[in-house]
Amino acid sequence: MFEFATEDIGAWEHVARRVAAVRCDPLGNIFSGGLKTRTLTDDVSVSFIRTSPLRISHIGNRNQSPMSDRLLLSMQAAGSATVIQHGRSIRISSDMAALNETRSNFAVEPSSGEQRLLVLSVPRDRVTFSDREIADVCASPLDRRTPSFNALSGFLSGLFRDGVAASPTEQIGLAEAAVLLLSAILSSTTGSAPSDTSLLHVLLQYVHRHLGDPALSVATMAEANFVSVRQVHRVFAGYGVPPAVYIRRLRLSRASNMLLRRQYTNMTIAGIADACGYSDPVVFSRAFAREYGVPPSQWNCERKSC
Repeated sequence: MFEFATEDIGAWEHVARRVAAVRCDPLGNIFSGGLKTRTLTDDVSVSFIRTSPLRISHIGNRNQSPMSDRLLLSMQAAGSATVIQHGRSIRISSDMAALNETRSNFAVEPSSGEQRLLVLSVPRDRVTFSDREIADVCASPLDRRTPSFNALSGFLSGLFRDGVAASPTEQIGLAEAAVLLLSAILSSTTGSAPSDTSLLHVLLQYVHRHLGDPALSVATMAEANFVSVRQVHRVFAGYGVPPAVYIRRLRLSRASNMLLRRQYTNMTIAGIADACGYSDPVVFSRAFAREYGVPPSQWNCERKSC
């Protein structure tokens, strides 16, 4: 678990980027903030955030990598705030929640008093709702009377109880449970369960679980899920990207995030290649350079503009 506390707003804004790229403006002359983040998998995390009153703004970007194009579900534990996105605003207080998407601008205007909240962060492609359905849910009321809402609330808060630990296999299961509960909340809010997208949801989950397997392909995906290769292509066509391209982009996006954390993990480029489904580091390096314009060895420096 990552933990951080500070009274310096600049340091806080930098660390807050672990959750989303935001600008932070304290409402008073004194600031304090604390952050605890549990990373369940490379792409799903939960954060417990405590701050003095703080105005937050985010500039959306539609041209994000799959790992950066995210949905943020914020559950208020203490204090209250107004969440603004897509021309709508909603005031949330204790035991209420709001959804935001990072591809569009959003803002959070707090009330007075300490703010405490739980934030679930998942890639947009982990849920199978249309862009319109997601946009309609952002900064809109979420029904906290539903079983899925109460289940997710208890689930997220339980991750930060003392002594809670999980094996890597268990963490994968926890991440999938979080995504499924979020999907259930979205379904109850939009009033429409995913139709043919149910198969897409199964296939996307399969890709995420087997991303590090070099044998992952359209054919193995189809065989493992008892559908034809043609069905896989048809379902992904509705998603807007061919399945092989999706696998490649997701592998390279995961690799790009792992490369940025090399100073903490000490992983070699060959190790990252293997973890992302590339058995040959040379093939990985070529694919990475084609996607991002620089080889893996230069990625961290490129991102830091050094």
